[in-house]
Amino acid sequence: METYTVEGNKKEIIFKYLPIYNIYLWYKAHNFDKPNRRIEESILLRTLFVLVCMSGSVMISSIVLIFIILRIAALMSDIDFINNQIKQHLNKLFLKNPEEIR
Repeated sequence: METYTVEGNKKEIIFKYLPIYNIYLWYKAHNFDKPNRRIEESILLRTLFVLVCMSGSVMISSIVLIFIILRIAALMSDIDFINNQIKQHLNKLFLKNPEEIR
């Protein structure tokens, strides 16, 4: 498995993964032509977590939550396991606003 280095400030990474604050950052940046991948990823992961929680499966909800925590910890440690091709696909999922995926 390949690892990639993480660019950017560690403090900014944590802020981009905070619930509700990530949506604020999305609208504050207001750059829909070239959106921030980390903010999009955090919104997608939170939406996935909410959808799984609504399904009633505690075990799968716990797995998704642990994945989110491990993803943040890996990014804080300058480790990124997601390759650029997957990031580009994630980047194309929504372009206007986060409500499109809900």
